[in-house]
Amino acid sequence: MRRTHSIWSRLFSSSVTPSAAAEQIRLGLVSLNYLPCERTDAPVKEGDVISLRGRGKGCLAEVGGRSKKDRLFVTAQVYL
Repeated sequence: MRRTHSIWSRLFSSSVTPSAAAEQIRLGLVSLNYLPCERTDAPVKEGDVISLRGRGKGCLAEVGGRSKKDRLFVTAQVYL
């Protein structure tokens, strides 16, 4: 499982930092599985849908293995 703001920041734009993504979640612009998400530490698992008002929607498709630096590999689908 990953935290919502980390997945969101990588799902919609590689230039958005996790801290900027966390602020958007606190503002109520992000929904998780079609319900408002106001927690930046909400767990995200395979099959969950994340949407950002005005930017799009995406789904966490797969959580893979770990890198040498112990980072998770994730695969996501973005719906425009």
